[in-house]
Amino acid sequence: MRRKPTAIMAVVVVAMGGTAAAQAASPAAVQFQPHRASYELLLIPGRGDGSIASAGGRLDFEWAQVCDGWAVEQRTRVVLSEADGAAIDFGWALTTWEARDGLAYDFAIERFQDGEAYERLVGTAWLEGARGPGTAVFEEPVARTVDLPAGTVFPTDHTFRMLDAALAGELPLYLLVFDASSDDDGLAGVSTASAGVVPAERSTTLDSPLTAGRVSYRLVMAYYPPYGDVELPDTEVSLRVFPNGIADSFVFDYGDFALRANLTELEALPSPEC
Repeated sequence: MRRKPTAIMAVVVVAMGGTAAAQAASPAAVQFQPHRASYELLLIPGRGDGSIASAGGRLDFEWAQVCDGWAVEQRTRVVLSEADGAAIDFGWALTTWEARDGLAYDFAIERFQDGEAYERLVGTAWLEGARGPGTAVFEEPVARTVDLPAGTVFPTDHTFRMLDAALAGELPLYLLVFDASSDDDGLAGVSTASAGVVPAERSTTLDSPLTAGRVSYRLVMAYYPPYGDVELPDTEVSLRVFPNGIADSFVFDYGDFALRANLTELEALPSPEC
C-alpha cells in the first residue's frame, strides 16, 4: 500500500492567502460559506491492484469562521477488507486553527487503529510573512522544531489560493503546504490542475441550496514529497468544488486502491459576532 489516507480534508477545504488586506480582496474569501458536512466513503471498483476487496467509511468535517481566524474539525473512519479476508480499521481526528492573515497555525491530530488512539500530533507553526519562511514546533509525540522553507503556506491559505486560481483560470498551481499530517515533517508539495468547469444546471450529489444551481470546478490535486525530484505523487485527489468552498464529491487515489467520498449532509454555519 503506497500510503494510507491521512488528513483527507486538510487538502481541500480541504484548503487564504497573504496579508489580511489580500484576503479581503480574494474572491474565494468573499464567497466562502462556513459549513459542516458529512461524506460517505466507498471503494471504487476496478481501481488499483485488487488487494482491497471492499471499503467503507465516513468523513465528518466542519470549517468555521471565528473572530481571529478559521477553525477546522475533521473526523474520519475507514474500514478496508483485503482480498485475503483481513480487515483494516483506521481513522483520525483533526482540530486546527489558522490565523486570518495565514501566518499562524495550531494543530492537534490523533490517529486511530481498531478504535484505539495510537499517535497524537500537537503543536503550533508560524510564518515570517506570506509564503514563509517559518517554524513549526511539535509538542507531541516528541518535542522538536521544523524549519519551514520559503514558499510554505498553511491549509486554509492554500485552499483560498487554489480556489482563486480556479476562478481566474490560472491553474495549474504548485504550493508547499504545511498541515502537520504528512511523514515529511508535516510538509507536502501540492500541485493543482483544472479538470474542467461544471455548468450550474448539472446535478449535485446532495440537493442543497448551498450547491444546487451553481457553477463548480473539477480539480485534480497531486501530493508529492516536499523535497527532491519525484515523478509520481504519493496521493491524488479529484474533487468538485464550488466557489463558496463546499465540495460535494471527492476521489482519493492511493495507487493500490481508490475511495469515493459523496456528500450526504450539509449545514451552513453562521459567521461570528465579533
